[in-house]
Amino acid sequence: MARKLVSMSSAMESAVSSKSIPSILSLLEQGESIDVCQRATGVSLLMCVIREGLTDLACQLIERGADIEARSAEGETALMEAAIVGNTDLVKFLLDRGAKPNRRSRSGWTAMLWAEINGFQEIVEMLQRADGRFS
Repeated sequence: MARKLVSMSSAMESAVSSKSIPSILSLLEQGESIDVCQRATGVSLLMCVIREGLTDLACQLIERGADIEARSAEGETALMEAAIVGNTDLVKFLLDRGAKPNRRSRSGWTAMLWAEINGFQEIVEMLQRADGRFS
């Protein structure tokens, strides 16, 4: 079950938008929750860094306990975000840590559908092996 996300501070929003890994890590060290989200979209810190292409930081957040099943306001997950941007390594990392490949967003999209539509065949195959097949 996904944990409840709280709104990220304006300092964290700024650090994420500027892709400042040291600032993000510093804010976490100062006590900002790892399970925070953008106020407007509900997109988690983990999803934000995936969107920004910060793979190493995403892996660090997961290792520190970020909720991999947290959902945005649209119902998207970290696995969907990794599939959207075609990040094969992160898709594998998330699956290895228990991300659910069959989750659907509010509009019915899955990680596999995002990967298919964006032409990321290797990710599609990875999700199929993880039993992420459509009914």
